[in-house]
Amino acid sequence: MHATASRFGLCVVIGLVLGYGANRLVALIPKEVASPNRLRFELSLEPGEKIAGAVAGNLTNIAGDALVIGTWTDEGRGRVHILSQKRDHYEQVWSSAGSYGNFAGATIQFIGRQAQPVLITEWRNGNRGYLDVAAFKWDGRTYREIWDLYKFIDGGQLAQAAKLQVQRFDDSGDIKLVIRTPIAKPGEGAFGTLPHQVSIYRWDNKPQTFALFKRFVDPQKSWE
Repeated sequence: MHATASRFGLCVVIGLVLGYGANRLVALIPKEVASPNRLRFELSLEPGEKIAGAVAGNLTNIAGDALVIGTWTDEGRGRVHILSQKRDHYEQVWSSAGSYGNFAGATIQFIGRQAQPVLITEWRNGNRGYLDVAAFKWDGRTYREIWDLYKFIDGGQLAQAAKLQVQRFDDSGDIKLVIRTPIAKPGEGAFGTLPHQVSIYRWDNKPQTFALFKRFVDPQKSWE
């Protein structure tokens, strides 16, 4: 497992040591060119919950960085855990309720002229690889969900074998989420060269969330 630094320029290498009742993680953070500092923290996981990936970065727009640890379970109820640095160690300060699926990836993006941090997480559901995307933001007291792709399913959003792209769309630093989903005919698999549904969700500063901007079908057959 590896974690990539975002924004603050540190490379975080995480080693996993299994312990009784909890998984103990050891983070090594290089300090300029000198020998690395060694930071320790413990993350308690539910029975059967396993670590799937991590990302690091600033999530509160104030001094201090965070580690984001994603997990999975056989039942498809993974979670995302956020740990904040406290002097020489990290402490868990928040975890999701675990209703999105299994963790598949995360990125920390900065939006607007004030560079507000938003955590965008990807999840997979079922053996057919249905995608869900959930975004979280610090509200001054806790992390809260501000957007979830699953809420758009009834509006025509396809999710099987879908892929997420995060892109900038203006000079203010605002971002859009581009979801490309293969469109298969009845009886046809969803993993070949196929046309794709393209859904674009743009960040809207007024409600502080993503809104559906455009949806269309790309008829050019491709793998992605």
